[in-house]
Amino acid sequence: MIRHQRVLIKNAHSINYFSYWNKIKLGVPQGFILGPLLFLLYIKDMPGYINNLYPSNNLYKITLFADDTSIIFTHPNHTEFENEFNKLFSNITRWFQTNSLSLNFNKTHFMDFQTSSSSKNHVKMTLKSSTLIRFTLQIF
Repeated sequence: MIRHQRVLIKNAHSINYFSYWNKIKLGVPQGFILGPLLFLLYIKDMPGYINNLYPSNNLYKITLFADDTSIIFTHPNHTEFENEFNKLFSNITRWFQTNSLSLNFNKTHFMDFQTSSSSKNHVKMTLKSSTLIRFTLQIF
């Protein structure tokens, strides 16, 4: 099945302007019942790819559920945590780009758990000059 799309622009004078029809080469229609299943099949090799880059690393765990990807990452040193996580996040982003996917940075966040005895270091997660939204949870 070949799908096509075009853009409609309406101006204030109710004049319609249409772009040319273009073939859609990637993706499934919005609301398509098989969309979530096809996405999971498409993305399921990402954790294996990342694990192959860091075969002896036990600092993180990648979890996939529906269209969400979660990473649990731990490290006792804040500076190394920031460096290692940013390197991991950069590789994950590269996998997304290689597979014609993109991350929605407006929906990409991280949560920092700290104990009351830990120093109040503020870890900064960035990618391509975008800083991720940070949530901190203090554990007493």
